[in-house]
Amino acid sequence: MSDFNPYAAPKTDLVADGPSPEDTDDIWRDGKLLVFRKGAVLPDRCLKCNEPAGGYRFTRNVSWHEPNWIILILLGPLIYIIVALCIRKQAKVSAGLCERHRRLRVRAIAIGWLAGLGGIGVIVLGASNEWPAVTIAGVVTFFFGLIYGIVGSQVFSPKKIDKYYVWLNKVDLHYRAAFSERN
Repeated sequence: MSDFNPYAAPKTDLVADGPSPEDTDDIWRDGKLLVFRKGAVLPDRCLKCNEPAGGYRFTRNVSWHEPNWIILILLGPLIYIIVALCIRKQAKVSAGLCERHRRLRVRAIAIGWLAGLGGIGVIVLGASNEWPAVTIAGVVTFFFGLIYGIVGSQVFSPKKIDKYYVWLNKVDLHYRAAFSERN
């Protein structure tokens, strides 16, 4: 009987693109950026201050696309959103976060929500009583809360993501110093 199986997956001698896991270390720094292979386990230290994280892991799915694609917003926001969703690169990042930075993040989210909801209330109050200054103050408060909550709650941000690696911004200098420099 023959070993040929017509239902078996095809076999090939081709080598996949990119580095193999044996060729490089998992984590390194590139200037002000922390670079690591997708799926790498980051140390149990706070990404923001390098203090011990005590086993707490802050995990987020992040996505990134080339910034040049933003020009499509001129054709319409919907077109840009559809293209951005199709071309984005994604990664799951799990990093340590100390107690102090967890509290700061929660506080930023709470202030953002309170200011945003308060701003909506002030907008309604100003509009219903025809007070344009109060309505404008409500709009400013709403946008302040929105921006403060988003910026203040960010632990890290991706600078770039490709098929194999993630480049992160907003990582503490001392945390990055534990890894070798590579370009």
